Amino acid sequence: MDLDNKKIGARLDSIRTSENLTQEEMASNINISLSSYKNYVRGTRDVPASLVAVLLEKYSIDPLWFVAGEKTDYILNREFKSFNKIKEISNEVEDYLTSKQYSLDRDQKWRIVSQLYAQYVVQMAQQNSDLLITSGMIENSLGNVA
Repeated sequence: MDLDNKKIGARLDSIRTSENLTQEEMASNINISLSSYKNYVRGTRDVPASLVAVLLEKYSIDPLWFVAGEKTDYILNREFKSFNKIKEISNEVEDYLTSKQYSLDRDQKWRIVSQLYAQYVVQMAQQNSDLLITSGMIENSLGNVA
């Protein structure tokens, strides 16, 4: 599947307008510069998975909608597949944290799962292949929630 950065940018801007925010406020809310925000909206720059994770966390967006748009042929049972993938990622994170004897609160675990799920969605859209969650990816996400 080819990603259309201009359409992704339009969806990013639609989140902003639905929240009644200025471009400056939106950029600040998602921790990017105003120039980066404008580049994403214009479609001149790829939106990274980390930003999709922030949008999921802050605005409860549907990451599949954000990346692929409302294409009914993209994933027929999108909700079912999404929930199953989130459950799979959550179980992998929990198993990893248990094996390392890490103790995180529920919100910290959710941020890790959200980040990994956003990476999954972006990879699915770009390569149409499943994401293998690695311990390195979980460790990287741990660094982002600490």
